[in-house]
Amino acid sequence: MISIIIVYNDANIQDSLTVSSLRRQSKEYELILVENIDNQNFKSAAAALNAGARRSTGDYLMFVHQDVDLLDENFLERVADFLKQLDSLGVAGVAGMSESGTNYCDRQRNLIYHGVPKRIWGKELQSCERVQTLDECLLIIPSNVFEQLKFDDKSCDNWHLYGVDYCLTVAEQGLSAYVLPLPIYHQSAGDSAKIKRNLFWGSLSGDYFRSFEAVRRKHKNSVNFIHTTCESFDTKYPIFLQRGFRVVRRFVGL
Repeated sequence: MISIIIVYNDANIQDSLTVSSLRRQSKEYELILVENIDNQNFKSAAAALNAGARRSTGDYLMFVHQDVDLLDENFLERVADFLKQLDSLGVAGVAGMSESGTNYCDRQRNLIYHGVPKRIWGKELQSCERVQTLDECLLIIPSNVFEQLKFDDKSCDNWHLYGVDYCLTVAEQGLSAYVLPLPIYHQSAGDSAKIKRNLFWGSLSGDYFRSFEAVRRKHKNSVNFIHTTCESFDTKYPIFLQRGFRVVRRFVGL
C-alpha cells in the first residue's frame, strides 16, 4: 500500500486539488494530512514531512504538495506497476533533471502542467529514467529506505531543496532517483517564478539560496554540478559568488 503524506496550509486548496484527485483513484491508499497553517507547527518541509512519515504504515511513502492534481484515476495503480520495475530505488518522482544535456531544457525529464494560466514544463517520457534530482512537488520513497534515511531538516531548514538533497544523498548510498512517465498538474506560482528568473537569473528567495549553499557544501565532494528544476550551480564555488557573476554577466550582455 502507498501512504500519501500532504503538508497543507490551506484546507480549501488541499481538498479541491490533491485530496479530490485522490478520491478518484482506483487503488487503495493511506492518507496522512499534516496541518501547518501559518507555519505554526513546523518551520520546514523536512520536519513536517518526517512527522507525517512517522504515522505511515505503507510500503511506499508518497510526499505530495497540497496543490497537485494527479489527473489520472489510475495514477496510483500505474505508480505501483512502475515501482516494481526499478532497480536500487532510492526515490522516485514525476519531474526531474538529468546530468546529461548541455543546457536547462536538455536536462528536463518528464512533462508536468503547472501554474495559472496553465503552462507545460519539460517533455513527455515513454519510460522511467534515472535522474540526478527530482522536483519536490511529488516524491515517492520506499518505507524501508526512509526508515534509514529521513529528510535533512538541518541542511534544509526551510521549504526548499529537501528533495534535491535527498536525491543526492541516496545516490551517495548507492541508490537511484527515477522519474516516472506520469504527467500531473501542479498549481504553483509559475508566472511569478518565471518573472523572477527573467529579472534575477533565478533569484527565487533568500531561503532558497541559503539551502542551496548548505546542499552544495554537503555534496560538493560527490558531484561537480547540482541541477534542479529551478537552477543549476557549480559545487566548487559558493552560491553567492555564482549568483553575482550571473547578474553581472546579464547586465554587461555576455
